[in-house]
Amino acid sequence: MRGHVSNKVAIVFIALTFAFALALVSIPTGYYISIPGKVYNTSTLVSSNAGSPNTGVLYFTTVDTRLNIIGPFFTNRPKIDANPIMLSLSYFDGDARRTPLTNYLGTTNNQAQYRRIERAKSDEAELVPVAAALHYLGREVEYSGKGVSVLGFSDERGANSSMKEGDVIVALNGKPVHTYDELKAELAKKPAKLALSLSDGRVIDRSGSNGSIGILASTFMPYLETNESISVNLSGFDGGSAGLMLALDIISRLENRDLTNGKIIAGTGGIAPDGKVTPVVGAGLKVVAAHKAGASVFFVPQENYEEAAMREFEGMKILPVERLEDACKEVGC
Repeated sequence: MRGHVSNKVAIVFIALTFAFALALVSIPTGYYISIPGKVYNTSTLVSSNAGSPNTGVLYFTTVDTRLNIIGPFFTNRPKIDANPIMLSLSYFDGDARRTPLTNYLGTTNNQAQYRRIERAKSDEAELVPVAAALHYLGREVEYSGKGVSVLGFSDERGANSSMKEGDVIVALNGKPVHTYDELKAELAKKPAKLALSLSDGRVIDRSGSNGSIGILASTFMPYLETNESISVNLSGFDGGSAGLMLALDIISRLENRDLTNGKIIAGTGGIAPDGKVTPVVGAGLKVVAAHKAGASVFFVPQENYEEAAMREFEGMKILPVERLEDACKEVGC
């Protein structure tokens, strides 16, 4: 009898241990863990008739996110949603950063939606650096789109509105909007009246929201028209934080000008078609990646400078920039 009881106790103990271990590797914590990523030579991503004239290197920096490989099989949460073990171990890594998932993904809560959002951002990110570079050089270019695609929601207010994923915003207060940058510029004015016209004919009234509509978005069907033979391929990369450095690479090719003088120049920053440098996630971690790559200069958006300056290294200048021309002045475009 004792033998049977002991066996049952052992089975229950093993089952409970397995369940506890499974919980530790699958339960989402609502945080993602970032670490310094790799650096990438912009010349490998830009295609043109002329090769790069740079004698040094232009790098764009990245942030790696530790992935919860097992969790999504049980919870359908994004792979970047850390489990309890990952979160605990991150406190022993001086370069690891823990950030609430909602800071990046809003109300996005599954892997498929996360990948869809990142792919849409990357599609736009291939075109905008070309537009910004050509705009800076005064060459003929048209960058536009067919509206603003709603990819998800940044807060519950947006999620509880009448909009849904897949909607396309085509006008604000009766004024057509063709790109996400156009929409953001209009929202920044914080209009008292805020009526969003959708492509299906619906009109969403968000008056009184102080310019906030709570969406994650990108330009719907972006396109670029130019006579220049130059393109960017960001296959395998997410987001648009390489924009600034890609624009510098494009300028160097079109002007046949060495912007590096044999040095390693790294940086991060999104870019708007008019050359405005936009903020990024993980600027401090990207400083570490640039230092490890031997960079002597690191460009960072003005809005991220305070974070980046906290990780300053001897022998590497951290230079804040608000517009593409600010970086160009430093490297002699």
